[in-house]
Amino acid sequence: FGELSSDLDVLLAVDNDELSYYMSYVSWDGKERKHRDAEHRQGGWKNGRWEPFPQVVQVSDKTAMACAVRQLQEHLPEVGFRLVRALPHARRPLVTVEDEAGELGECDVSINNRLPLCNSELLRSYSLVSSKLRPLVLLVKMWAKNHRV
Repeated sequence: FGELSSDLDVLLAVDNDELSYYMSYVSWDGKERKHRDAEHRQGGWKNGRWEPFPQVVQVSDKTAMACAVRQLQEHLPEVGFRLVRALPHARRPLVTVEDEAGELGECDVSINNRLPLCNSELLRSYSLVSSKLRPLVLLVKMWAKNHRV
């Protein structure tokens, strides 16, 4: 909310059906892996090696989001981000990263979680109503953080 210590919230907006479809090919969940491994026993020879045929494992929206967060967790460090935390099984899965150059600070990347954007817009609207509201909002945020609310 306009502080130097504020983090950046990034929303990846993906259609749930598309996300579930693409994550069905890459089941990263341990429960799904057993099922997938059993299904992969069928395959064929390719370039002199036995290659299993890719199998589609139907995943729920929540599992698809968890899989996508795990993929972000693996691939964002390859492009210059340091992993701070990954919460693939949280109510709202997200990954928090910092750019290695240190220019962005912390960045929360979530999938289809519009709440942080709505919160930011609400706080911005408050600050436009009156210049006295910004310090009040910052005080309430500090109080809530100190009281773990």
